Amino acid sequence: AALAASEASERAESKAAIDQASLAERAARRAAELQHQLRNVESELCNLETLVYQENDAAVAWHDSAQELRHELEDSLRCVRTSTCQVAELQQAQEDDRYSHKKLLDKFVRQQSVHAEAEQLLEVSQAELRCLRQDLADVTTSAASQREELLATKQDVQHRLVQCR
Repeated sequence: AALAASEASERAESKAAIDQASLAERAARRAAELQHQLRNVESELCNLETLVYQENDAAVAWHDSAQELRHELEDSLRCVRTSTCQVAELQQAQEDDRYSHKKLLDKFVRQQSVHAEAEQLLEVSQAELRCLRQDLADVTTSAASQREELLATKQDVQHRLVQCR
């Protein structure tokens, strides 16, 4: 009867060890999934950073173009004041330049807005990345702890099996 009880106890411990091994395996799979998500978020973050830099470069270029057009407008105004025979042509050129300048300024403002949105997305992605990294660290720590517990249980079960034989 004692031998049967001992064998039943060992079977229960073996089942518990198998259950814990299954739990550790699921935790390891979850850690792998989180690692994959982390790589995806890091890739997206890299893409967003590239977009932010590109948008910033475009905004600077638009600003420089607007400044150049502003200087051209000022030159055109001086020509209008000094040359009365070309007044009509210069006024039309001035209007064209103003329209182009306004379009460029409008585009620059839109680029600034896109740039600000990209920066916000970057901040959100960085926060998500931090959370995913913490989740991965927690799952990895939990899996390692469970693995150590399982190994200790396995060794204890093996030791008991040897003692029973």
